[in-house]
Amino acid sequence: MDQNTIVQDGTYTYRFDYDERGHVRTFTTGNGAGATFTYDDRGLVKSLSVGTADGTELLAETYRYDENGNRTEIAIPTGAKTLYRYDALDQLVEEQWPDGTTIEYTYDGFGNRTKIVKTKEGSSTTTTADYNAANQLVRFGDETITYDANGNRTEDSEYQYEWNEADQLVAITRKGESAPFVTYKYDDDGRRIQKTVNGVVTNYHYQGDSLNVLYETDASGNVVQSYVYGENGQLLAMKKGGATYFYHYNAHGDVIALTDAQGNVVARYEYDTWGQLLSKSGEMADENPYRYAGYQYDEETGLYYLIARYYHPTHGVFLSMDPDPGDSDDILTQNGYTYANNNPVMMVDPDGHFVWMAINAGLAAYDGYKAYKAGKGWKGVAFSAAFGLVGGGRLKAARSAGLAAEKYLARRLGAKPVHIQRIFNIGKTKRRADIVKNGTLHEVKVGRVSASIFTRAQVAKDAWLLKNRKVKRVHWNFYISSRTGKVDPSRSLRKLLKKHGISYSIHRESF
Repeated sequence: MDQNTIVQDGTYTYRFDYDERGHVRTFTTGNGAGATFTYDDRGLVKSLSVGTADGTELLAETYRYDENGNRTEIAIPTGAKTLYRYDALDQLVEEQWPDGTTIEYTYDGFGNRTKIVKTKEGSSTTTTADYNAANQLVRFGDETITYDANGNRTEDSEYQYEWNEADQLVAITRKGESAPFVTYKYDDDGRRIQKTVNGVVTNYHYQGDSLNVLYETDASGNVVQSYVYGENGQLLAMKKGGATYFYHYNAHGDVIALTDAQGNVVARYEYDTWGQLLSKSGEMADENPYRYAGYQYDEETGLYYLIARYYHPTHGVFLSMDPDPGDSDDILTQNGYTYANNNPVMMVDPDGHFVWMAINAGLAAYDGYKAYKAGKGWKGVAFSAAFGLVGGGRLKAARSAGLAAEKYLARRLGAKPVHIQRIFNIGKTKRRADIVKNGTLHEVKVGRVSASIFTRAQVAKDAWLLKNRKVKRVHWNFYISSRTGKVDPSRSLRKLLKKHGISYSIHRESF
């Protein structure tokens, strides 16, 4: 692995320096500000210092962890500490803040957060939450929440939500009003390409087929702002109005500050553990859309846009069901609405599909995930995983419809148990194949399937299996969703399969 990496944007130079284990040791941004990391024997970040070129300190923290790798302590030079405690499932159950505030969380057997007790100076406030049989949050405190037949939120105390046939959020209306104040449009890969707020249009233009927004334009096509990324997709800077602003992160990957070319702090942010914005300051604070965990924040609604879904940080859940709810023996991944497996201290969910463990700091934490995002495939992920993001628990597999389709195809192929769910080792990762019979790997998909980071990872693995002759052929099978009536591999996914020599069929059976 290269021990030094330089990124240039035409005006500024950004430098990454790695240690012998591939961890980011120092990062210097375009205006000379920088971050310095140290690590423990497990590769978990032990300390992080972020400061400007003139020595102004933006962040200085040290960290402790339990045996499962959960962060248990954040300490700053004054001696103040924030403490965290977890249950046997690694769910966050208690926080202790430096000012003496304690927050306790209770969960039911399905991973739903049912109670929050906040205690400060001897006074406690309790918020309770109720869920239905589908793990949908239906009451939060005094707030009532409703859903449609597809599991999409339709109403809460503030807004009414409108969804399209693909279960994408397309409009939000304030309670008591008749017309939406915000609308959204998406491309064939499910990426948001337009947002209109009170008549003001923002168009999003992506870097190829990645999930990186390269620049934004207004209704007339004028470029409003653009972004600079590292080679693995780390967001480094924003360019707006002829000026460049540089991003600074904490150990969770939250944007904590922006500085200008002279090193002046032009934006600062503070968040709670679940992503609620506690404070912001600076003349550019409202101009920057990237906030907690590096997610895109919609100021007008208080929601985070996580590509496949929208996240509500106050409620701690998503507005719609997980497109890939997971392993049948994993309660937390089976719950279609929980955020980050109820461990927001260590986990992030960059595209709304499945969680990742942010084991390193800021820029480093995002390298593994954003290698997917930049379209680098599993080779890029293998390199960057050494100092970045690792899969949280199990990667989420197919929903129950996919399992039914898999069983159906297995019967048609005459597959025996030895042919089903075969595991291939690929470097440091694995490929769990649905069916492998007579040298052909069969992948099963149901309904609309986009070229998401999860899907692209599967394609990259299958391409590796073909190239290294682990299988003779790879064939993807797409079936109709009985829930939506659709079978729709996206245009980008079809092109990706063709590019890697993977054949596919679209079947008329539904599941």
